[in-house]
Amino acid sequence: MSRLELELVLTTKIYPNPLNPRKDYTVESEKLQKIIEKRGWETAITCYKQAEKYIILSGHRRWFAATQMGAKSIPVYIVTPPVSIEEELDRLSSAQRGKEDWTTYEWGKYIFDLASNSDENWTIKELAYKTDKGDKPVKEALKVFNYYPHSQIENKLQKNNLSITLLARIIDFINKIKIHHPAIVNELSEEMIRDNLLHKAEHKRISSTQLRSDKLLEVAPESVLKSFLRTPKMKYSDVYSLIEEDDFTIGSKIQREIKTLQSRAFEIAKMDVNNTADANLLYKELEGLSISIQLKKAELEEYLQN
Repeated sequence: MSRLELELVLTTKIYPNPLNPRKDYTVESEKLQKIIEKRGWETAITCYKQAEKYIILSGHRRWFAATQMGAKSIPVYIVTPPVSIEEELDRLSSAQRGKEDWTTYEWGKYIFDLASNSDENWTIKELAYKTDKGDKPVKEALKVFNYYPHSQIENKLQKNNLSITLLARIIDFINKIKIHHPAIVNELSEEMIRDNLLHKAEHKRISSTQLRSDKLLEVAPESVLKSFLRTPKMKYSDVYSLIEEDDFTIGSKIQREIKTLQSRAFEIAKMDVNNTADANLLYKELEGLSISIQLKKAELEEYLQN
């Protein structure tokens, strides 16, 4: 088919394009129904034929609105079928380009599909140009859609509960954990860590800024970090209070032992020596204790100097 043809096609023969990034056709459906009802079909939708089916390239929401109105048939421009998945994606994008109502997921999925289904090995800059996006959004979209199961992030991105940037920072954070704390990843599993971090992100318990910092991985003991990673409801800020508690526990232990030593020193000072045998015994015990104290003092001095 070398030229554009206009036909009146039964709605039952028209199918949404499975490669279309847009999945929600209900957006402004009532508004479109009123326009069609009032003005009629000012512009036909665009399809190509595949056997007895008509696959939509442009006009998904108008087709959906028509089906909601109970329309039996609608006007369709019949165009030449795409020769490749890449061309089909490109033509879908051309039909949607300039549309500001694409969701984050729809743009990200389109970029991923375009890169995955092309033999051209598109560079980041070329993909940015083809999708009217900057280098950074394209790079982050590819990172995110290559890492997460799409079913896990689709709904979150469609509803803007998460951003591609935050999802990319979670990936970076997990990679840092693999480097600095591989034992934790082996114990908890990367999948569990990923799922819990997604839950935290969706409920505003972590942010991109927090995940960019390496401070947490540097200062948190593994026990505290493990608690954070396996507890979905724990906020990033809660970790520092846990670290303080951990430090306080250590400090309290030392303080208790010092008080015990002070108490024993007081008891020693009160000891009465009634005979030479008791005096010799106490002297030897105090001499041995003094040597232990001197050794501990030397050890502490060396530690404080380093």
